Amino acid sequence: MPPKGKPQVSSEELAILSWWIEHGGDAKAIVSDVPKSPEITAALDRIIERGSLAKEEIRTVSAGNPDVISALETKGFIVLPISENQNWLSINALNVDQLSDEDWDLLGKLSPQVVSLKAGGTSLSPKSLEVISQLTELEELSLDHSNIQDDDLTKLKDLQRLLSLNVTATAVSDRGIKAILSLEKLEEIFVFQTEVSQVFSDSINDSGRIFIERGGYMLR
Repeated sequence: MPPKGKPQVSSEELAILSWWIEHGGDAKAIVSDVPKSPEITAALDRIIERGSLAKEEIRTVSAGNPDVISALETKGFIVLPISENQNWLSINALNVDQLSDEDWDLLGKLSPQVVSLKAGGTSLSPKSLEVISQLTELEELSLDHSNIQDDDLTKLKDLQRLLSLNVTATAVSDRGIKAILSLEKLEEIFVFQTEVSQVFSDSINDSGRIFIERGGYMLR
């Protein structure tokens, strides 16, 4: 079963699992060949319909400016394509000691292509937050061990494609997290070593839409 806080098995899925097991549990069975009750047929139809609605239009983007990519790499940024046949980019500032406003201006020129940005350990300025807020294709954002504050998170409201946010080891609290809960695609937030309370994160996880990962697990 899915862990607490993750989407749970639906009644339709449970009914279909039971139906499949009752008819032998054959992984190679063809659905159309297995006898179905009206209830199972309806459950299958609902799941297929949800799957069709969930499929997003395949997005494409033109290639990023190679001069900009080269300039970022010269400064120490790791700029990598997400896949061989796409122009979406992942940018990692791991090897950059201190990001200047000029660096952020340069990074902003790739805003149509950037879907992943790792800027952990950096000192964020108004310019950096301005640029990040314009990365509207961003799906993954890591600002762990940075100086991000609760009020800064309100500036991420336009990142409507954001799936994952990492604010580990920052001063972010419940108030900051509340500011981004309206992002419809957001699935997970990492808050280890922050001011986010256990009570608040548990209440969000119980809702089942967003999972707040607190970390700090002990192995025995």
